[in-house]
Amino acid sequence: MTRKIVTVGEFRSNLKEELNSITDDGSQIIIKRPKIKGGNVIALSEKDFYALEETAYLLSTQANRDNLKQAISEVKAGKVHKIATKDLWK
Repeated sequence: MTRKIVTVGEFRSNLKEELNSITDDGSQIIIKRPKIKGGNVIALSEKDFYALEETAYLLSTQANRDNLKQAISEVKAGKVHKIATKDLWK
């Protein structure tokens, strides 16, 4: 993943290439705009956007954060068992 900064004009002039770089290699593009116009915007793929939303949701409560920390600790300590996907509902 790369992150680059471009002006609105540069983004507009290379729109197809910029959009392809976002979807093909996960690039994130900061498009510089004057503060008076509302400031900068960031262009990122739909996949990356939903991943950020999911992360924000998972970290949105203390209980979720605690559960995730516990799960990470258990994985690091080797306290997990591998289960094949086909066996999940047995």
